[in-house]
Amino acid sequence: MTPAGNAFLRALATGWIGYWVTGSRHVEHQAAPPWLPVVLGRLLLDITPLLQRPRLAARLVSGMRVKDPTTSTALREWLERNTHRLARPSGGTGARRLARWAPEALSLLAGLATAVAAPGRHRRRVLAAAEADLAQLEQQAARRSTPLEQVEFVDRILPPATLDLITKQLPAVYGEMLARAGAEWLVRRWLGPSPALEPVRRWPAHDPTVAMGAELARLARAHAEARTEPSAEGPDVRGFLRAYGHRAPDREIDMGLPRLAEDPAYVVELIKGYLRSDAGGDALSRFEAARAPPAPRPTSWSLPCT
Repeated sequence: MTPAGNAFLRALATGWIGYWVTGSRHVEHQAAPPWLPVVLGRLLLDITPLLQRPRLAARLVSGMRVKDPTTSTALREWLERNTHRLARPSGGTGARRLARWAPEALSLLAGLATAVAAPGRHRRRVLAAAEADLAQLEQQAARRSTPLEQVEFVDRILPPATLDLITKQLPAVYGEMLARAGAEWLVRRWLGPSPALEPVRRWPAHDPTVAMGAELARLARAHAEARTEPSAEGPDVRGFLRAYGHRAPDREIDMGLPRLAEDPAYVVELIKGYLRSDAGGDALSRFEAARAPPAPRPTSWSLPCT
């Protein structure tokens, strides 16, 4: 990570935590916080303030279990033995926090209602606003030519703009999570406590990642059967881009990455990758097997009579 990257992430993390504590999107320029030091060019995170709060500590252990079970287990065991040694955080009263959060909470609830009532329209508005904000940031960055101006842009302007961009998209994210929880509740009512729910969760109709993979596998199998090579000008690739060209790999991490429609060569290489990894073009069958209902389990067992 470059020094500018460390400075940006440090300011963004400070503003993000401040947003959840105070409800304010304004990011004050300040020195590096003690819980986010830079050591030998590496940005480290001191999680002690999180561990001081039991609920946040439990969420941290639970979330870490997905990516690093060993560290999660070690942290859980450490907390069981040392929680009493952690100082309790001091803060304002609940009423004060509620008063600070009230305007932002009302705005979030209004956006959430819109996202649930009209998800397609809300998503288009969010994307249009994000594109406009990014275009404005690109113009501001282009006007700064000297190193000092560029440092000021990264350290003072970019973090609050990024934080504002993220918070504007929270209603859409929470709306999707709410809709998914509601759909899962309805499916559970229909299926009951059955393992048949897992294939439903693995293959939601709105999941573009799984759907994209299945479509690419289908195209690869078609090319394998026809003994043809995929190309960016082919009708199959153009049809894929009409459906998924607005997306990009890891664009949620780096908004500057080109979309699939802007770089069709990436899609062609993905199809060729399927062809290289599956001699018979059999990748699609794996996707279909993943969403297939499980075989019914026998309700009773009997021994053969001889």
